Amino acid sequence: MTLGVLAVLGMAFTMFAGFWTDWLWYRSVNYSSVFTTTLWTKIGLFFVFGLLMALAVGFNIWLAHRLRPPLSAMSMEQQSLDRYRMGIAPYKKWLLLAITALVGLIAGASASSQWRTWLMWVNGVPFGEKDPQFHLDVGFYAFDLPWYRFLLGFGFAAAILSVIAAALTHYLYGGLRITSPGARATAAATGHLSVLIGIFVALKAVAYWLDRYGLAVKSSDFKATDNWTGLRYVDANAYLPAKTILFCIAVICALLFFATLWRRTWQLPVIGFGLMVLSAILIGGLYPAIVQKFQVQPNEQAKEAPYVEKNLKATREAYGIDGADVTEYPGTSSTEDKTQLRDDVDSAASIRILDPNIVSPTFQQLQQIRNYYAFPTNLDVDRYSKDGKDQDTVLGLREINLNGIPKRNWINDHFRYTHGYGVVAAEGTSADSQGRPDFTESDLPSKGDLGKYEQRVYYGEKTTMYSIVGGPQKEIDYSDDSGEKTYSYQDDSGVSLSNPVNRAAYAVAFGEPQILYSGAIGDGSRILYNRTPKERVEAVAPWLTIDGDAYPAVVDGRIQWIVDAYTTTNGYPYSSRTTLGDTTADSLTATNDNRAVVAQQNQVNYIRNSVKATVDAYTGEVKLFQWDTKDPVLKTWMKAFPDTVKSKSEISKSLMAHLRYPQDLFKVQRELLTRYHVKDATTFLSGSEVWQVPDDPTNKSGSAVPPYYLSMKMPDQKAQAFSLTTTFTPNGRDNLSAFMAVDAEAGTTDYGKIRVLKLPTNTTVNGPSQVQSQFNSEQNIAETIRLLRGGDSEVEYGNLLAVPLDGGLLYVEPVYVRGGGLKYPLLRKVLVSYGGSTAFEDTLGEALNKVFGAEGPTTEPPDEGDQDGGGTKPPPTSTNPTVQDALDDAQKAFTAGQDALKKGDWEAYGKAQKDLEDALKRAEDAQAQADKTGGSGGGGSGSSPKPSTSPSPTSSPSGT
Repeated sequence: MTLGVLAVLGMAFTMFAGFWTDWLWYRSVNYSSVFTTTLWTKIGLFFVFGLLMALAVGFNIWLAHRLRPPLSAMSMEQQSLDRYRMGIAPYKKWLLLAITALVGLIAGASASSQWRTWLMWVNGVPFGEKDPQFHLDVGFYAFDLPWYRFLLGFGFAAAILSVIAAALTHYLYGGLRITSPGARATAAATGHLSVLIGIFVALKAVAYWLDRYGLAVKSSDFKATDNWTGLRYVDANAYLPAKTILFCIAVICALLFFATLWRRTWQLPVIGFGLMVLSAILIGGLYPAIVQKFQVQPNEQAKEAPYVEKNLKATREAYGIDGADVTEYPGTSSTEDKTQLRDDVDSAASIRILDPNIVSPTFQQLQQIRNYYAFPTNLDVDRYSKDGKDQDTVLGLREINLNGIPKRNWINDHFRYTHGYGVVAAEGTSADSQGRPDFTESDLPSKGDLGKYEQRVYYGEKTTMYSIVGGPQKEIDYSDDSGEKTYSYQDDSGVSLSNPVNRAAYAVAFGEPQILYSGAIGDGSRILYNRTPKERVEAVAPWLTIDGDAYPAVVDGRIQWIVDAYTTTNGYPYSSRTTLGDTTADSLTATNDNRAVVAQQNQVNYIRNSVKATVDAYTGEVKLFQWDTKDPVLKTWMKAFPDTVKSKSEISKSLMAHLRYPQDLFKVQRELLTRYHVKDATTFLSGSEVWQVPDDPTNKSGSAVPPYYLSMKMPDQKAQAFSLTTTFTPNGRDNLSAFMAVDAEAGTTDYGKIRVLKLPTNTTVNGPSQVQSQFNSEQNIAETIRLLRGGDSEVEYGNLLAVPLDGGLLYVEPVYVRGGGLKYPLLRKVLVSYGGSTAFEDTLGEALNKVFGAEGPTTEPPDEGDQDGGGTKPPPTSTNPTVQDALDDAQKAFTAGQDALKKGDWEAYGKAQKDLEDALKRAEDAQAQADKTGGSGGGGSGSSPKPSTSPSPTSSPSGT
């Protein structure tokens, strides 16, 4: 008995611990209303529908028992049953309570899971758009119909369970007889069961009526698309009238069952029920098949065209692609002299040669500083202002990495190593002379262009463990040359552990008994958990679908994680469905699970980027901002959870500068545009202009190419805009069919504007895989790649960027080499292709020059950090002996560098480049001194050797 009581108490406290810790966490993030609203909604649905089900089943069991016939001469069947009746007689009330409680618990648990459906029905806001068939507001399908279907399903379950329970009770007490002589059922049993079956048939009539509206959101296989939604010809002209006829038949059949109360015979109801089943087969199944076979198929395009047009319109509106601007684009340049285009490249795009999906190991090697820090696998691209101009920047946070802690134990894992430190950022359009990122924010503590900000990172993508901070145990802040710095958390984030009840609850909830008795926990101790940005946003807004890529930004002196969130529905009439997990998958999600979308509904047919959320990397504070002010789904949830979403006007200018168009929404839209870029039904049905998203040619994942952020200019734009871009190829082919870009810069008038450049079908322009194949098949390039792979080196291809230029497409791909004793990739070559011409050079500038047959725009020579050793040319000669000695040394260093390059010895190559720079600097200083004293200059002209010995401006990786 004692063990039993202890077990019950243990189970009870475990349940309490889960509830209590959840409440404490929601209160700590100031979203307790979300917890209470969700909790009370679940409790209300549980008790209401659990009680209704228990009453329905219990009442019918009680009524069947009350209507039992009096005892009489018993047959063999009744004698056998009498043993059971005698056995349960003392426990009838308890058995009734147990059965009703069981069905009530099951029904209540099922109903409580429908809390989202209930809240949307109660708080639903009209869309202001009507479906083209029934002329009902879209809100009826999105908010009302799902709730009606739940009620109908609950009614069916209650009716079926009541029929089964009543029939068993009647049989047990003699109201129904199977083998006994005489009538098979008493009049009372006949009437009781007839009413219950009549209720079931009446519910079926309601189901037939709702099925009429369900046709508008029904998915079906259609050759035009795999996820066709809405009515087709056969639905409107066969299924719709069939559902109406079956509704009428079901109503009549239900009335016949109810009439059994007076007629006391099942003859007519059974005949009616049989006719209803036969009608369902003939009218609901055979007749539509005949219409499809003999009316639709012989003239399908003419019959289906009106319904396809409705689907086209609804799908484009539901996914926000109705405003996509599709324009014809020649695909080839009309300019005969390509040298004229060289100057246009820099204005067409700020070509990013630093691939955020490749260089994370480089950030890790050069800026990790300590083993207990780490960067995410995929870095992020953002815009930061430098010298008054926005520039594309690749950045990542130096987050805590528990696997790198020198000694793993409970104190170190949860008390001492609690946070990361600082942002590391680099220019996206350049690299230094070694092929390394050109850092604009680096070191520990971080310093650079971002100014002063709170650098401690307590909340991040890699921060998945709980930490206990603010107590007597000091944390390791960071380490420098003077040693380790300690720190104690200063904010009131997290949950206080000063209360022994809280400590006991967390010890049980986390399975960590040390929390209850550890001396490292004391006054001021707080526990931080649920620390990833997506996890926190999903918890405070469980009605949102979360974008797979949260990204950091320095805003007003703090690191803020920015999270895009979506409202979705599966009930937009005539809009084709898509599966979020499939359409948002690409070559990045295939190798990084953290990039996957967090979806409340995996299959949807309406989506809006309605919320922008931020998570403070130090305090963990979550803020939700309304972004789409017209979205009725968001308005519905804002009614259900008031005061949780802030107004769009509260977004600061500094935060607005870092908001961008989200990747997952873009991937969904590009997938829909592979078919829905056409606007006429005939072309849609023919399938002649179906596109596909090409596979990523830079790796062997076999997954779709990811979209790329890039500052670029579309043909109708006057200046570059931060954009999200992708390419399309014809279905089943590799040549290019279209290029798509969306203006991703929040706060601008063109934000969210989709532009699609559609290439002519009668010409062939190379697509991404063909360009990659062209790179790999050219003999000179293949030989260079072979040399780069010498020894134990590996070649990694960066993002293959496409940029519209003078009617054609310019492709640029950085090439990285990892090896030669180095564990991280360095930028070594740049591939460029335009109009069938290909170049594979040390720098972007040199590659562009070769493709266009011209030198780029001239500027001041870059400083030493911008010079690319791989592109440095052999130095000239000089008549000044001191200068000539330095130039001879430079020549030797240049030759040594070229030899090292051929051998793939990057360590020797780096040393040679350093020697080359030193020699050139000595030559420059010597020439400057000679000029002051009147000596002759290099090359016999008395001029400084600097312009001729320094790399040309276009030889730097940035191409500037």
